[in-house]
Formats: sequence, C-alpha cells, structure tokens
Amino acid sequence: MVEKRVSVRLVAEGGRQVRAELEGIGEAGTRELVKARAAKSLNSQ
Repeated sequence: MVEKRVSVRLVAEGGRQVRAELEGIGEAGTRELVKARAAKSLNSQ
C-alpha cells in the first residue's frame, strides 16, 4: 500500500467561529466512527 502525506497550512479570519466549526466537524466524525465500529461489531457476530 502506498502512503501519501499532505501538509496544509490555513489562515482564517474569525478565529473563534472557525475553531467552533472545526470542533463540530471533529465531533461529527468521531460519532460516525463510533457508529461504524458498532455496526462492524454487530455484523461480525
């Protein structure tokens, strides 16, 4: 398997709003990973 790493540097105005939105994205991603793992666990039984 080939792995490619990409670095990105962002500049944003309205730091608090951007931070809140990024935290929301991270939380949503975490919730979906938990759901996927639970579904995988149920399917493997």
